[in-house]
Amino acid sequence: MTEEKKIEKLFKTWIILNYKTGQFRVIKKLVKSLNPSEIAIDLSLNVTLPKPAVLVAKGNVELSSAKMASMTLEELEE
Repeated sequence: MTEEKKIEKLFKTWIILNYKTGQFRVIKKLVKSLNPSEIAIDLSLNVTLPKPAVLVAKGNVELSSAKMASMTLEELEE
């Protein structure tokens, strides 16, 4: 059995929490100035996901002789 490859990705961001209102926001870069009631929280997430499997569809298509003749005539008429 082959080992499944995994994709690892690191996400770095900041959560700005307003402790007076209880609201928070997520930003990519830390701003120089915050409101006095805001706290900056550095957040790093390392996410590991399995690599998605490639699906392969296989099948057979059978056409009747009449259908093949009809398709051939349509091509010739164009």
